[in-house]
Amino acid sequence: MSAEQTYTPVVKRSKKRAQALKHNGATTSATARHLTPAPQPTLPVFPLDVGYRTVRDPATGEWRDLPLTLLDLLFPTEDDVGVVKVSQSPWHDRLANLIATILRLYFSDRNWLTTQDVLIHWGRRGIPPKSPDIAAIVGGRMPARRDKSYRVGRDGPLPAFVVEITSEETREEDLTGKKLFYAAVGVQEYLIIDLLAKETTDWKLSGYRLGESPFYEEIPPDADGGLTFQSIGLRFVAIGNQRIELYDATTGERLLTPDEQKMRAEQEKARADQYETLLKKAGLL
Repeated sequence: MSAEQTYTPVVKRSKKRAQALKHNGATTSATARHLTPAPQPTLPVFPLDVGYRTVRDPATGEWRDLPLTLLDLLFPTEDDVGVVKVSQSPWHDRLANLIATILRLYFSDRNWLTTQDVLIHWGRRGIPPKSPDIAAIVGGRMPARRDKSYRVGRDGPLPAFVVEITSEETREEDLTGKKLFYAAVGVQEYLIIDLLAKETTDWKLSGYRLGESPFYEEIPPDADGGLTFQSIGLRFVAIGNQRIELYDATTGERLLTPDEQKMRAEQEKARADQYETLLKKAGLL
């Protein structure tokens, strides 16, 4: 809809309904006026350094950055993809990128899809889409290139596991609203990585799992403060406020970061080259 267009509701009635309205003196235009949406109040906005929406001014043709409302942050839409930019702390972005990459490497030979900040439509009428920081989906498929979001049903099943990393603007929503939301739509397990916990300077992990109740049940931490998630078979441990470590829940082996994997590969190649050199000197090659 262009800036010059206005919204006019279309009213459809049965013949009997129309006759009744006419008998009572009501007119189509009067009824339409009653159905016209009431003007919405202006909502408070965040500073531009929190995030912004890039729009084109129809009068000048220039692009402008408009500040975001809390509604924009809580209920993104497909139209926001590539238009709305939300700033996150360097720690938030670094951690989300690292965990998503580790999960992709871990699932590389399994039938899993890992998404990062991708809009997900939940396959239920009237349920708003959300963009989890990280979602793991068994049997999920990458959407077509033209599609801006993951749709449950079209692209695969519901995410089994979701991660949210707190930021100043969305912390309360991550801790309360999203905990209810993800349980309601059926996400089996939910991990919150709280970088802003008020009772400690360390990062705090909170894990939740669906059981027999419609609400999440909290996953109790182990002796080291780690949380094990059955849906993906991994254990998460916060090391102070510096890093999050992931372990295979079955073998206990820690999942390496991409840099660590690269270093291990280089070390193994160096040992293989050294062994080959020794064999050549001994005349065995």
